[in-house]
Amino acid sequence: MCSSDLRELLVSAYTSGKKLVNVIAELSKFAAQYKDQPTLAFTHFQPAQPTTVGKRATLWMQEFEMDLEDLEYVLGSLKLLGSKGTTGTQASFLELFDGDQETIDKIDPMIAEKMGFKACYPVSGQTYSRKVDTRVLNVLAGIAASAHKFSNDIRLLQHLKEIEEPFEKTQIGSSAMAYKRNPRDRKSTRLNSSHTSISYAVFCLKKK
Repeated sequence: MCSSDLRELLVSAYTSGKKLVNVIAELSKFAAQYKDQPTLAFTHFQPAQPTTVGKRATLWMQEFEMDLEDLEYVLGSLKLLGSKGTTGTQASFLELFDGDQETIDKIDPMIAEKMGFKACYPVSGQTYSRKVDTRVLNVLAGIAASAHKFSNDIRLLQHLKEIEEPFEKTQIGSSAMAYKRNPRDRKSTRLNSSHTSISYAVFCLKKK
């Protein structure tokens, strides 16, 4: 749990953010394209009132935008551990620099800038707080939850024959029956499993 781990968290979070922006952009284009396409809206999966396909897509998009806001907040507040020594007291540096605290105080800002951070945590033990991991994982769990909602809605709409997931000509076996349209593309299944995996990881981390 050192500064290099925080650096990996930062890079991974930025990568997730870029992909999230791409998803939002694609949903935005889809919503604009089908903004006037009428369809039936549901409450508790029961027929309710008319809506449009574009409006339905904005619901998915809004949740991803909320995730992006959370991610940007966590990224903006993420700090580096710095060079605090074995127990976070910088005792070895005091000895190395003959007690020159002014010089020692310049070390952490230099390291933070070099590794792409704005600042270091002011106090720490040997490692950074595990709270940092839970904050990042909570955001990832939120993204996974939004993806789960998105993919689950797709599956429900497929059941109602409103949409169909990709179905290939070369599909064989029971899934190729005319009345049985099992999807060839397993992306929605992976989205559901990722939500379960990340949520479990957050649970385990909070139990420690």
